[in-house]
Amino acid sequence: MENAQTTQKTVQLLGYGGLLPFIVLALIARLDGIADLSGTQALRGVAIYGAIIATFMGALFWAYAVVAPWKEAQSAPQVLIKSIAPALAMWLSLWLATPRTTALFAAVFLMMILAIDWFLRREPWYPQWFWKLRVHLTVVAIACLLIAAA
Repeated sequence: MENAQTTQKTVQLLGYGGLLPFIVLALIARLDGIADLSGTQALRGVAIYGAIIATFMGALFWAYAVVAPWKEAQSAPQVLIKSIAPALAMWLSLWLATPRTTALFAAVFLMMILAIDWFLRREPWYPQWFWKLRVHLTVVAIACLLIAAA
């Protein structure tokens, strides 16, 4: 039990710490530059970070598909496919779109990933504390992406 609590606290600490680039870059983007960064550079930075985080969160589904005990055999392949969609979309966005569009795409994909988690949270292997953390982190990340892109 102690190891599970340590893991939970570590995940929470790292998760909330991971919001710092979102918050700082969104503020810099809206204030149009402080600390030797222009608003445009900050928007680009938060868009790239959002793309990385959306890809990272999508990759969690890959792990779920591999290790989770699925009730239905067809569930794992569906989850695997969903796990790579954010990476492909974010790659295309970073390659072809403006930073503002990438930030908006990242916000959309973070919301979609949270929606998938909403369904997965009912699985017996899904930790309930993780769902609450996911909601908090996703709401702040999406807000920052939208603020920076506005």
